[in-house]
Amino acid sequence: MALARGESRYEKFLRQHVDASDPSPPDARRYCNLLMRRRDMATAHKCKHVNTFIHSSADQIEPVCRDGGEPAEGDLRLSEDPFPLTVCELQGGSDPPDCDYRTRPAVQKHQTIRTSADPTGTYEA
Repeated sequence: MALARGESRYEKFLRQHVDASDPSPPDARRYCNLLMRRRDMATAHKCKHVNTFIHSSADQIEPVCRDGGEPAEGDLRLSEDPFPLTVCELQGGSDPPDCDYRTRPAVQKHQTIRTSADPTGTYEA
């Protein structure tokens, strides 16, 4: 997905992957359908197939890119602490504009985050 006009890679990462809300919403399926639309990943013309939301603040995630994460392959780093996650997966046979998502809650100890040289350059989960 291309960057929105004026949106940095970091801002795109926040929009697509960070949601500090309760990791156990009362209606999980509705959560994915709503957030995928609100965050511009499910539109009249496209449905992103899979997306992971990290239920933590940007302040809790950013240290993974510095000394709070373990180096991994290339520019990847692994978190030392678990993050609550929600994985939104497009239902089979679901096409734009009717993107319909299945929700899979998870907690992953080592969340892989791609970083750049910019200290706030977190840009991919």
